Amino acid sequence: MDFLTKLQRSSYVRSIGIRGLNGGLGFAVSVLLARLLGPSDYGAYGVILSTAAIIAIPFTAGLPRAMAREVAAARVNDDPGLIRLVIRRGRNTFLLLLPILAFAAIVAWKFGLTIAGTSTGILVAALVAPMLAADSNRMAIMQGMGQAVRSQIPDMIVRPVGTAIIVTVLLVSVHHVGPEVGAVAYASATLIGFLVGAWMIRPAIKALPDQPPKTYMSRKMFLLAVFTLSILGSSKILSGNIDMILLNSLFSLKDAGLYKVALAGMALVVMGNNAIATVANTRLAEAVPGGDKSKIAAESDRTMFWALGSSILVMLPVIVVGRPVISAVYGSEYLGSWSILLILGLGFSVSQVFGPVESVAMFSGQQLRAAAAVLLSVAVSVGLAFLFAPIMGVHGVALASTMGLSLRQILVAIFVWKKFDLDLTLIGTISRALQARRQQT
Repeated sequence: MDFLTKLQRSSYVRSIGIRGLNGGLGFAVSVLLARLLGPSDYGAYGVILSTAAIIAIPFTAGLPRAMAREVAAARVNDDPGLIRLVIRRGRNTFLLLLPILAFAAIVAWKFGLTIAGTSTGILVAALVAPMLAADSNRMAIMQGMGQAVRSQIPDMIVRPVGTAIIVTVLLVSVHHVGPEVGAVAYASATLIGFLVGAWMIRPAIKALPDQPPKTYMSRKMFLLAVFTLSILGSSKILSGNIDMILLNSLFSLKDAGLYKVALAGMALVVMGNNAIATVANTRLAEAVPGGDKSKIAAESDRTMFWALGSSILVMLPVIVVGRPVISAVYGSEYLGSWSILLILGLGFSVSQVFGPVESVAMFSGQQLRAAAAVLLSVAVSVGLAFLFAPIMGVHGVALASTMGLSLRQILVAIFVWKKFDLDLTLIGTISRALQARRQQT
């Protein structure tokens, strides 16, 4: 099979293609909302979505990860009964948490908690949260069933298209779109994406033989798996959204709007890496539990090659033409976003030299140590943000975020190295490549 044919059939390439389409669609939606709302309201919209992501932590932190891991393991062990059981356990856990979330949101609203300067912000965030959670669980099931590429279609394509259509319809109907309306449109589009994904995976689930599991998983065992993975998941979600929360506290909503545009640019920078991670996680979920160091290293090196290469390729045009593109597309009022994007993008690219160590840690039972590393990095990021903000303004928050990310990757890479005696960083990848070349000659 020639190189081009292999490339076309590569799950990584197909996944990157879907993520690339999502990057374009997400960018278009970002431009639409940024121009309709203006910097301040767009910043409020970003704060509401980040709040929703944090509120959804009980749903999305560990449940999707546990479902993806256990479904993948059951599939590898040819245990369809266990697959059905895991899906049922996940559904029941999700339904159990819903009334708790609703009650907490209503209490917070009654006590006058404001989000992004609005009293209804907490209610809107609470509406968005379960939609995000349901879609995350759907995606986890599809990944566990070996449909890593198809699992991205509802989230990557249906959601941004749906958001744009709903926002446009609302604009025509009510002639005004505020941050709350934008967030509701996002939640509605997420629900539509979930329904499309559920329809896609339904035939595969129906085809599973209705038989008792070979290996029974009690409710206690499942919840324990969810809890342990939640520690890592919650810390990562907090890490990914703490910037907007800090901006809401330290700066104006206009500054938050500039940062939100930079994050829209970051979505383009990381889209290739996210696509690669989706495929890599499915493969690592099968390779890591077996403990075969050669397989783990091979998957890690392959992931490193694609992840680092894609981030560098995307950052080059950001550096060269990012500023004029932001001015032309978003408007001159968002020009300050470019320098923020440079800091975030370069910091992210540097972090890729440590390899997929977090995924390896998660699948090898090192999630507690990885979570500790993430929480430490969040604490360092927050501390540095308060230190840098008076000196560098919004850019200080961006720099603090990138420094925290690098610290996190370094610590987790050390944990993985001690566990497997494997260097999964760029140095280890180069060393293995040189060794393989010497053996060939």
